Amino acid sequence: RMMSGDDDRDDDVSVDAKVDGDVEDVPVFGDDMELVLAEVLPSADPLDQADFDPVAYINSIFPDEHSLLPVKRGRRVNGDGGDGGGDGKQQSEGEEEKKQQQGGAGGDDDELGEEIEQYHLQSYLAQLRRRVVVIQDEITRTVRSHSAQRSKTEKAVADARSAIQELFNKIKAIKDKAETSERMVQEICRDIKSLDYAKNHLTATIRALHNLHMLVSAVDQLTFMSSRKQYKDAARLFGAVDLLFTQFSQYNDIPQINKLLVTVEGTKRELQQVIFQDFRDFRPSGGIGMMDSTIEMLHDGCSVIDVLGGDSRAELLDWFCERQLASYTPVFGPGMEGGTLDQTERRYSWWRRMMKEYEDTYQGIFPRHWHVPAILSKHFCDTTRGHLTRILQAEQGEFDVNVLIKTLQKTIDFEKALSVRYRMYGANGGRGGGRGGAGGGAANLDRYFDSDEHEAAAVVEAIKSKYADKDKDGAHHGGGGGGAGAGAGRGTANINHRNGDQEVSIDFTNIISQCFMPHLGGYVQLERGNIRELIERINSEEVWLPNDVDTNKPRLAGSDELLLYIKKSMKRCAKLTRGKIFFNIVKEYERGMLLYIDVLRSHLCNADDPNELDRAAILSHCQIINTAEYFMEILPDLQTSIVRIIDEDLADQVDLSPEIEQFGALAQSGVTSLVAGIHASLSKHLTTMVKMPWATWEEVGDTSAYVHRIQQTLQSSVSVVASAFSRAYFINFCTTLVEMFVPQYVENIFKCKRINDLAGQQLALDAHSLKNIIMDVPNTTPFGSDEEKSQTVRVPRRFKRFVTNEMGKAEYMLKTLVSPPERIIQTYVTLLPDEAKSARAAEQLARLMDLRGIRRSDQQQLIATYNSTCAPADRITAATESPTTIRKLFSFK
Repeated sequence: RMMSGDDDRDDDVSVDAKVDGDVEDVPVFGDDMELVLAEVLPSADPLDQADFDPVAYINSIFPDEHSLLPVKRGRRVNGDGGDGGGDGKQQSEGEEEKKQQQGGAGGDDDELGEEIEQYHLQSYLAQLRRRVVVIQDEITRTVRSHSAQRSKTEKAVADARSAIQELFNKIKAIKDKAETSERMVQEICRDIKSLDYAKNHLTATIRALHNLHMLVSAVDQLTFMSSRKQYKDAARLFGAVDLLFTQFSQYNDIPQINKLLVTVEGTKRELQQVIFQDFRDFRPSGGIGMMDSTIEMLHDGCSVIDVLGGDSRAELLDWFCERQLASYTPVFGPGMEGGTLDQTERRYSWWRRMMKEYEDTYQGIFPRHWHVPAILSKHFCDTTRGHLTRILQAEQGEFDVNVLIKTLQKTIDFEKALSVRYRMYGANGGRGGGRGGAGGGAANLDRYFDSDEHEAAAVVEAIKSKYADKDKDGAHHGGGGGGAGAGAGRGTANINHRNGDQEVSIDFTNIISQCFMPHLGGYVQLERGNIRELIERINSEEVWLPNDVDTNKPRLAGSDELLLYIKKSMKRCAKLTRGKIFFNIVKEYERGMLLYIDVLRSHLCNADDPNELDRAAILSHCQIINTAEYFMEILPDLQTSIVRIIDEDLADQVDLSPEIEQFGALAQSGVTSLVAGIHASLSKHLTTMVKMPWATWEEVGDTSAYVHRIQQTLQSSVSVVASAFSRAYFINFCTTLVEMFVPQYVENIFKCKRINDLAGQQLALDAHSLKNIIMDVPNTTPFGSDEEKSQTVRVPRRFKRFVTNEMGKAEYMLKTLVSPPERIIQTYVTLLPDEAKSARAAEQLARLMDLRGIRRSDQQQLIATYNSTCAPADRITAATESPTTIRKLFSFK
């Protein structure tokens, strides 16, 4: 065993020496490198971990000294023969010890089981050294493999570099060739540009010479045609000349071009003067053939005027309008035969005759796109407005308002007719000219090119066909004609467009009638007088005391008449004006409604000193209240209609809310007066109650007669009101009536001199009956209704609460009155606790005890006795005033 162990140790030492000779210092990597190595070469071996701790690792393998001791191996052998059988228990204990030792040694030396003894530490070190040798061999093989691979990689990189260098050389060669080609192209293009410039200059020169030739030829043709009054051809040539001059706009300083331009401008001025003179010399007389040729010549002259532009056409039309209206002022001017307001309608008849003459004579002369009828009508309106303005100023305050309104209405109708007739005239110049309003410019151009003037037509056609498409704006200056086909159509449209640019839209609205506006103050006064007369007539003709109830006419008939008049007046005035005058007339409507309110209020009874109202008077009050309510509903709609009609700058000033508030106040006053009148009828029955002999009353029976009479009066009066009022107004009326009657009833109870016990009981019975009667007032059947009520109408809660509270006070007062004298104060405090705590308690008790017949000294004694038995806060102070003072002692809500 020792030899064997020594040999093992020698082998271990030799391995140690080998490993120590090859192992170098262990390198230390950074954290990032360690993470990468852990991802590339994952390992669970503790020796491969970056945070490997040798001490901790050795302690985990050899935790104590026992683990360093030799480990015994093999089976346990028995001693002698006596012990040959062995002890089973000892054998099992030996095997258990052996297993524990083998477990502590790590179990790595099972193959040495035949050995009897071995050191565990040296065995483990030998195992580690063998593992290091194996790993070192693997590293060597890996390094050799990588070294061979690196050689191949270096060779591949060298080959790639060589290929890149070769490619770079080829690219450089291509670039050099491209630069050489570019220089060659630039040299070639330089030569081409020189040739192109030469070509452009030569082309421009040829074109300029050609245009100059056509311009000279066109100017000569224009001068020739102007001298022969060939207006149609001249107009067409003017367009061509203007178009050609646009090509030489930058050469105007050249003497030849400037001379041609001066010649053309002079020809234009001469031709304009000649055409104007032809119009002045024209007289609608002579033979038919002569008239047709003259009209055709003047029509062609209008084409020249179109081409001349500027103010030529406006000047011609102004002269023509003055000529046509020359005979108008001598007849209808201020101070002349027709120079009065009542002759205004003759003016418009004169205009119709003038337009008829124009259509017969001049319609074939002026082109349609000139809109001569509309312009002539505008001059007529301007002249008429001046005449009427001077006439109105001269007759200020003397003219008849009715004549003024009639004249204004005729004038507005005339303006509307003009607006409808000439609604298409204005900035629309797209209609082609033509004789007699028929045909277009294209037809006239076709006739021109069918003429014998081949040379002129050839010149114009050549110019038009060459430049119409190149310079469309140049055609803007063209004449009334053009080339055949499409060229002619475009020329006409352009002429119309140019003329259209000079036109201003004509608006005939208020063109004459505006002169009437400063003088319509009389119209406002007329409306004021008419409204005042209407209200006076309504006041005199209205049935203020109707005999029968008409449910189909719940309001006064005069209200409908007044509103109908306002509606017609608004419609009439809106036709005349919607400005300040209309606003002033609206103010007259407001003033008229206030006058109507005063009339209605004058037929109400005086609420401060009311008289009894019979059925007719009650119905009259109901109709007045319904009328006020109707106006409150209709006036907001009326205001909306006025705002929709009146001018926008005045719409914000229209406000009928003050009138609406006045009608509301009238309705409230009517209800108050109605209630006061009915209450006056009820007051006489309360007076009867006061005069009854309550001091000597002997028995308690049925309800007293005065209660029945109150019921009859309420039934007859309230039924009429129920038939005339809406449900809402009727409930309001019932509430107001009860609020006035109940306090008066209670006050009349205290007006009785003496009331004995039986009388008090009778009054309590009457009060209960009266309470039921009053509670049933809202359910009163309307007057004249034969239908029985199938169910009771729901009485408003506010009404029931008021009647219950106030009539309950009266009942409690009467119960207090009939109580024994020595308990009258206790009964009062018990039944009327709120009144007992008020400052009026002493006076109220004094009046009750006076009605009971208790003497003054006894009253003081009763109060003192009561105060001695109650808390200081509940004591009643004796009255210091006379109980006969006439004033209201109860507050009824």
